[in-house]
Amino acid sequence: MSGSTTMANNPVITCDDNHIYRADGVIVPGVTEVLSIFADYARVPRAVLENKRMIGRAVHHAIALYETDSLDPDSIDDSWVGFFEGWIKLKADVPGKVVASEQIVYHPKYRYAGRLDINYALEAGGLWQWDVKCVDKMSPATALQTSGYSEAWNEMHPYDRQITKRAGVQLCPDGSYVFHPYTAPTYRNDFNIFLNALAIRNWINNHGGK
Repeated sequence: MSGSTTMANNPVITCDDNHIYRADGVIVPGVTEVLSIFADYARVPRAVLENKRMIGRAVHHAIALYETDSLDPDSIDDSWVGFFEGWIKLKADVPGKVVASEQIVYHPKYRYAGRLDINYALEAGGLWQWDVKCVDKMSPATALQTSGYSEAWNEMHPYDRQITKRAGVQLCPDGSYVFHPYTAPTYRNDFNIFLNALAIRNWINNHGGK
């Protein structure tokens, strides 16, 4: 999904269909690219990975349409309907409002970009950054991913409501979900770890590595 965003007095940020981000035309690392150093899918068959990606994209797209009252119920496929039902159940259990979905963010100081999943404002107060996954097991790196998105969002919106909490949302094929809050003290260093990964990724890119 391509797209762009413009920040006042800052670069125009674009993302093409290959998930390559640019700031005024100059390529910058994406959040998922930065965290790819923690992923190892060598033993997972390519067909399985591609199927997971397709399901994830379909569910994310359906959620975005649902939250704008634009979802055609007939477009929901049997192969991923359970994951989508998990989202409906989560919304019923955690009253609130989606205030941003599938939005490109950019950090002007550290020069990275990404597309966050969901910013969710609870009725009880507080703005959360949720990353939604259709996976069998939530990766620990999701905590780092949400920190990257959150810090970039807050830099882009200094006078708006700030993200103060983060979580991973694991949607399951049986229509359930698992909520993974990253609020414990053990997660306070997540952004520093993300910046270390960014430094490594930049070094690899600058030295012609993979």
